[in-house]
Amino acid sequence: RTVVLVIEDEPLIGMDLQESLQERGFVVIGPCRTEAEALVALTTFRPHVAILDVLLTGARTDRIAAALASSGVPFATFTGQTRDVLPDALRAAPYVAKPADMEGLAVLLRRLVDEA
Repeated sequence: RTVVLVIEDEPLIGMDLQESLQERGFVVIGPCRTEAEALVALTTFRPHVAILDVLLTGARTDRIAAALASSGVPFATFTGQTRDVLPDALRAAPYVAKPADMEGLAVLLRRLVDEA
């Protein structure tokens, strides 16, 4: 089964992601609400793929994106912001707008794993 790391600081959104992805057969790590939690989970659990909120408590997640990339973990950005305001490091990743179509998100995450 595919292990997905969920990095999202909003509790209700995180719980919705967790439940929706588990219903679709994913093993979910998280949701991680801070950079520190996300970095520990990345090294501890070695996920196949990640969904990364662009802002965690107002701080950009560039360092998490870099850690995911250097670990070979593909990820999609997850944000309420428009794609054009994302920093370059995040703009290259697949973009999922909040609120997300959960079936579409599951398909995207599986595709990222298949292409990795």
